This record gives sequence, structure tokens and C-alpha cells, in this order.
Amino acid sequence: MFKNYFLTAWRHLLKNRLFTAINIIGLSIGLMSCVLILLFVQDELSYDRIWEDSERLYQVNTTYNYPGSPANTTSRVTGRMKEAMRLYFKDDIEAATRLNSMNSTVRIGGSAFKEAIQFVDAEFTELFQLDVINGDMSVALSNTSNIAINASFATKYFGNINPIGQTLEVAVYDLNRVYTVAAVFEDLPHNTTLSFQALALIDESAFLSAPWEFDGWDSANGWLYFKLRSDSDEVKVSSQLKDFINSNVVIPSYVSTDKNAQPTDFWNYSFQKLVDVQLNAISNDDQMKELGALTKVVSFSIVAMLILAVACVNFVNLATAKSTKRAREIAIRKVLGAQRGQLIRQYLGESLLLVGIALLIGLVLVELLLPFFSSFLNKHLTLELANPMTLLQLVAFVLVIGLLAGAYPALALSNVVPATVLKANKSAGQGQSVLLRQVLVVFQFAISIGLIVATGVIYAQTQYSITKDVGYNTTNLLSVRNFGTAQAAAHQQAIRDRVQRLPGVTSVAVTSSRPAGGGRNSRALQLPGQSINGLSLAVQAVDHEFLETFDIPLIAGRSFDRARSTDGTPRAEGAKPGEVLQGTVMINEKAVTRLGFGTPDQALGKAIRIVIAMVAEQEVYADLSVIGVVKDTVYHRPRNEGWGEAYYLEPNYPMGGLTIRYAGERTELVEGVRGIWQNLIPTVPFQYEFVEDVIQQAFSAEKQLAILFVVFSLLAIIVACMGLYGLAAFTAEQRTKEIGVRKVLGASVYDIVRLLVWQFSKPVLLACLLAWPVAIFAMLNWLETFPYRIDTWILFPICLGAGAIATLISWGTVGGNAAKVARANPVRALRYE
Repeated sequence: MFKNYFLTAWRHLLKNRLFTAINIIGLSIGLMSCVLILLFVQDELSYDRIWEDSERLYQVNTTYNYPGSPANTTSRVTGRMKEAMRLYFKDDIEAATRLNSMNSTVRIGGSAFKEAIQFVDAEFTELFQLDVINGDMSVALSNTSNIAINASFATKYFGNINPIGQTLEVAVYDLNRVYTVAAVFEDLPHNTTLSFQALALIDESAFLSAPWEFDGWDSANGWLYFKLRSDSDEVKVSSQLKDFINSNVVIPSYVSTDKNAQPTDFWNYSFQKLVDVQLNAISNDDQMKELGALTKVVSFSIVAMLILAVACVNFVNLATAKSTKRAREIAIRKVLGAQRGQLIRQYLGESLLLVGIALLIGLVLVELLLPFFSSFLNKHLTLELANPMTLLQLVAFVLVIGLLAGAYPALALSNVVPATVLKANKSAGQGQSVLLRQVLVVFQFAISIGLIVATGVIYAQTQYSITKDVGYNTTNLLSVRNFGTAQAAAHQQAIRDRVQRLPGVTSVAVTSSRPAGGGRNSRALQLPGQSINGLSLAVQAVDHEFLETFDIPLIAGRSFDRARSTDGTPRAEGAKPGEVLQGTVMINEKAVTRLGFGTPDQALGKAIRIVIAMVAEQEVYADLSVIGVVKDTVYHRPRNEGWGEAYYLEPNYPMGGLTIRYAGERTELVEGVRGIWQNLIPTVPFQYEFVEDVIQQAFSAEKQLAILFVVFSLLAIIVACMGLYGLAAFTAEQRTKEIGVRKVLGASVYDIVRLLVWQFSKPVLLACLLAWPVAIFAMLNWLETFPYRIDTWILFPICLGAGAIATLISWGTVGGNAAKVARANPVRALRYE
């Protein structure tokens, strides 16, 4: 019996080659899309599940709530947090480790390189189990002169030599230490949020010159992870966090002098499972590597299912459309004794056979496209057909899709009444089938139109983000890295002066942070004569050429002037404890608003008070008078909103950014700066970037999303149009005699084409009305994730354009087939009449 079912199904598929091809190609594309996106989703969900007891690993986050500034959450914490948590939660935390990356320089054989070295605690291996190739991790993390490196690091610097026992020099801040390689481990897999090439034990005594790294509660520079005991729970620890903060954190006087203030008024800590960080991080800022997004995973999953749904709709549409011809076959089968159950199994078998063939073709397409898909997503995706779980998923695909797509045609066709069909020479329930087909065509094109709208909005937002005004001129700006290293500090002025003399250089600025570099520092301040505590602004130390180099317009007042010796932050040498010195500062427009200074002109002359030194364990203050208000800029993170910011001319502030404005060729400038750099500080690697390129790169995820939506939208449209073409061909075939009569009565080819095109235009127009509100609602929610976004009205022309595209495509699909039928000789259509 099974053989009979198979042969009947196979003969039917061969007999109806057009409809078979449309269904197989459509389902192949849908299944290919589903498999590719399933691999992507599985990969995203696998992040950090490689560690033992991964469900008990947590990352700690810090939130600053300073008055006058928006809440700022970062994935980094203070270096003091680890020991304080271990003591306070000793019954709940099994182990904890800090990871701190401090822009280390590695020197080997007279050459210098920048490498991702993480300084960690000895408990690191209790949380994260690395695959050790050579040596011993416990030995590597038991001595502050040992280091563990990954395989790529070992190959790069030591080649085929056994790296164990080899030495290398690491320089960061005042630390210049020779380390001995004690372990080599496999490179980290891509599906982890951790990122490093080498590990060394934290030696806090080596970083006394940089107290912000491991001391003080108001500075967050490293990451903290802990492992919860198996008999403890997350809710219990979370409920005690407030008491932990208030009993451990000390509020510095420059943050607040209010005796009733609680640390939780200004600081809060939170934690989340490490396995949730990749897709749903509490803070995306300052992570070790770029994270994924749950919205991206959900969006792609929905798109894949929609494409597959469009292909299934094709199957249902074409199957019901052919019911007129198959009704007589079914009626005769029933007369000859076939049971309804047998007929249902027959047609479900045809559906499963079709889906099975489509899956095989889809898998071939996956194997061909997977390398390109993986490379585009910067992942290592593989389809493991030998894996039983993979095979089970594929079989489930065939069964679920085959049964769902074939259920209605099987039930509808097996339900015909033989007497009615054979007497009237037509299929029963034809009116219901026509209505169903119209509904499904509307559904198909609603999906396609929605995807076109989403693609248009994503593209428009990406272009807007890249080209939006960030407050300064980003073109022809070269930013040099590593300018703030301890080795470069003594040569900063010499480098600046020589670069300024290079041909094509128009201006050079030295700042505390690089433009679009991601790092942002804030500084607590007070308003003299007011009782407001805990105010904070983003801080940027600058030089006299800052505004000129970045081309930032002054809104009110003036810039720092070399001719005015009182400009900037005063030096604290010789100051008495508690003394208040005088100086000047510039602020931006947002700072004017957040400090309550009124208008930019009204802000001139008003003062902010900061701590500039500690003398005899007491603060030395400076009242800085506002001399200038500048335009708001998005200086630090291109994806984030601009901050209220103060610009200090401060002699003792660490300066880490060298930015060069130039005119002329990039290559000549880079080589000129490289020559100066290597001549003065050959032990520091020369690294650079162009600011406009960095800003473009910041929105690479949106570009990637836009491209993928374009591809999947095209696939959905292709599948939908294939189904529409099949329906149009069937309709034209059914109306051959009608068309012949119309032509005999004087109808032109244009009249007949217009008749058929309009028949299929109405579902597309209705699909527009259904798709537009859903697409607008979804994309408005997506746009809410951006601090700067396109105007809402732009969605309306995008919707109209999507409707026009879908309509034109449907006309092209139907019109070509209609014109072919309309041009046929009516005599052939009517010769049997």
C-alpha cells in the first residue's frame, strides 16, 4: 500500500511540473532560510554555556546615579568590590575573580606590541576552565611574575619553540615586569563574552600610581564575576545588595557632604547570569567584546518563519486551485471503495514527499551558502548532519511543515461528495477554496510588504546614524592610540610639536580620551553656595587647540587662551587643606541645562567646584568659572546620547588622545606620524584610526541587519511571486474559453491583461492596509532603542514605497502570463465549443 501511495504521489508531482517546481523551490528557500537562522540562533544561545556550572556564574554591573546626570550603567566595577563581596556573602559566593585589561604593551626581542592581557585573581580557574595545551594554569596564576598565553600568542611570538619558560616584558602604567610563560591554553571559542590572549595575576602593589584601577568606590575599571554556591540562590543575594552597598561603600566628601546620604543614593550594583549577557546584558557599555542582541535573534527567527509560511501558503493555494481537476479523481476513487482516511494519508504523503525533496535541496543550498553566511556574521557556524539532535530537528521540520501545509488540502479534497462532483462535473466547495486562496495571497503579500518596510526603516536609520551631526567635523581627523601610556608621557609635547610641523597638518589637539573611542570619565562636583550634593558631569581634559582641531562651535563666551595665565584648573602645589583656588572651565549646552545655569549666556561667570588634590587627608578645591559654552557633541560613544560635559585645561590630568586635523592624502600623513613616533618612542606600538571610519564601524551591526533584511525580504518576495505566478497561470488556464469569447466580442489584449492584473491587484492593496500598521508599530519600537533616530513621518513614504514595489512586482508577475494568454488565437480556445 505504501508503494502505491508513493507511486501515485510521484506521478502526480511529475504530471504537474510547474506547480511541483514552484512548491519545491519555494519550500527549499524557506527551509534554507530556517536552517541558516536556526544555526545562528543556536550559536547565540550557546554563549558562555561552555563553562562548568555556567548557570551559577554571574557578572556584576555598576550604576551611577549622580544628580544632574542620567543614570549610567556599566559592566565594570571597582577593584575593591571582589573582596568586599567575598566577605559579606561568604555563605553564598563560592569563588570570584576580577578581570582587568589596562592597555598593556608587550615587548619581545626589541619589538613592542599591544595585546589583550587580562590581569586576574588566582580564583579565575575555579570559574573558567581553559583547555591547557602545555604547562599548568595554577602555577601561572600563583606568581605575579608568571603569565599564561593562548596558542595564537605562543605561535606569534615563539613560533615552533616550546614557550614554557620563555620570557616577555609587559609594560602598563609604572609596571615594567619580565614575565615567564608558565602555561599555554587553547584560544577561546567564539561563543563566550570573555576576550583575552594572556592572563597574569593581579599585583595591586604594582599599580599604586593608578589608584583608580583597584582602589576607591567611585571608579569602575575592571570586570567582576562570581560563582554562586549550589545551595544559595540569586534572589537571596539580590535582596541583600542594598545593605551590602550601604555598609561597605564610603561616600567621598566631593560627592556629598550630607550626613544623611546613603551610598545607594549614588551607587547601585546589580548582577546577572553570565549566560544571559550575550543577548540581554544589563549594560552593553564597556564589555570585553561586541555583544549580540535578543531583538536581533527574535527578528531573524520571525523572518525565517515568515518566509517558510509564505512557501507553505504557496502549497495550500496551488493544491486547492488544482482541486477542480483532482475532484473527479477523488470521486472515482470513492466510488471504487476508497475510504476518506486512505485519501487523507495519500495527500499527506504527497505533501511530506514534496517537503522531503525540498529539504534535501535546501540542505544543499545551506552547505553552499554557510561559509559566506558565517563570514558575514563573523561566526563559525557548522551544520553537523551526523549529530542525532540535528537529524531529529530536520525530521521534525519535514513532519511539521508537511503535515501543516498538507492538512487543509488533504481534508478538503477527501471530503468531496462523488455524486455532486460527477453530476455537475466540477469540484465541491469551489467557492470556499477561492476565498481561502484570496485570504492566503493577502497574507503572503502582507508579509512581503512588512519586510520591505522593515528593510527601508533599518537602512534609513543606519544612514541617519552614520551621517548625523555629532557636533564636530569628523572628516580628515586622525586619532592616534597609546598616546597616554607611561612610556609616551615624557614625549607627548615633542610628538605634538613635530606632528604639527608635518605637511598637510592644520591643527593638533591633545585630550584625555580619544574621539569615538568609547571611554568616558565623569567627575563629581558641587555648586558653590548651594546644598546640592552628588552632581556629576562627564569630564574631558583638553588643550588650547581643542575647539579648533575638532571644529566645535562656541555658543557663548570664549575658549582657553594661552595669553591668560589664570585659564584652566589651578595647580595645587603649596595649597593648604580645605583651601579653595580659582580657575576657569568650558561646558557644553547639556551641562548648562543640567546644572540649572539658564541660557548659555547666563552660564558665563558661574562656577563649579571640584576637588583637585588631597593635603593632610583634606580636600583642596577649585572654583572654576565658566568662560565658554560649546555645542553638544557625541564625542565618546557614537551610538549613545551626548552627555553634559565639562572641558578642563588641567596640567596634571592624564592625556591619552592625540588627534590630528589634516588636509591631503591619508597615507602620507600616517607615514609621517609613524616616523616621528618610532623615532621618539620605539618601545610603544604605533596604532591609529580615522574618526569617520570609527563612527561608520560603530553602526556595523545595523548595516549587517539591513543587508540581511534586504536578502530575506527578496527571498520572501520571490517565493510569494512564484506562488502568484502559479495562481495566475491556473486562473488563465481556467478562463481560457472566457478570454476567447471576450476576444471574439472585440476585447483587446490590453483589456484582458488589465482584467487579470486587477484581479490580483486587489489582494495586494488589501495586504498593504494590513501590513502597514503592524510594520509601523514594530519599527517604531525598534527605533526607540536609538537616542537619535529618524523622524516618524519618514515611515509613511517608506510604507507607500513598499506598497508600490509589491504592486509593481505583482503586475509584472501576473501581466507577463496574462499577456501570453491574451495573445493566443481564440479559435484554439473555442474549437471544442
